[in-house]
Amino acid sequence: MIRKSTSNSFIQTLQSNKFFFIGYLVLSIVGLIILTQITWGDENLYFVRFRKSFLDTAFSYLTLLAEPVVIAFLLGYLLFRNYRKALSLLTTITLSLLVTWLGKDYFSHPRPALFFRELGRLDELVSVEGADILTGHTSFPSGHTMVAFAIYTLFALYSKQKAISGVFFLLLASSVGLSRIYLGHHFLKDVLAGSIAGVSIAVVVYLLFEKLSHRPKWNRGLFAKH
Repeated sequence: MIRKSTSNSFIQTLQSNKFFFIGYLVLSIVGLIILTQITWGDENLYFVRFRKSFLDTAFSYLTLLAEPVVIAFLLGYLLFRNYRKALSLLTTITLSLLVTWLGKDYFSHPRPALFFRELGRLDELVSVEGADILTGHTSFPSGHTMVAFAIYTLFALYSKQKAISGVFFLLLASSVGLSRIYLGHHFLKDVLAGSIAGVSIAVVVYLLFEKLSHRPKWNRGLFAKH
């Protein structure tokens, strides 16, 4: 009975958030198709042609959507509105960071800068002015992407305006993933893996915390009158 109830909740969640999940499915399929058609590293070199354009600034800011300052703001926002949602977000972020750490340690894939350096082609990977050059074997999966998709998938699930919000939060998360490739910090495979893990974590946490949605004390925030 419990398993059936969980299955029904999962299906209902997918159906009620179809704009987000269909959009994500389309983007994922396109990403996978591109991945099968290119040589490892081509995606990074493709964006080199756009250096010194407005995209340098745009992606430098978009990548911040998955960094501590923004995360702290979002946590604070939910804490004042709803304890349950704030705790679910904290849980989502914690799990994302844990999975990221375990994944990077296990797979130990080289960052693009190290990859091209070992090929003797580092000069082709022109970096964005002011952006850090990341090296080491910590490329897979993309932590920024995983955290971004985990956070913004959760916000999409909690939103009441499913169509508009679903598309909006999907674009935010996808922008972070794209920024990691543009800045030369990750490969496409890292971003795809991070997005899949992030979405999965968000859905699981959302379903778990929805079990507390009918308990008044969990649905108050710091601004609520007790």
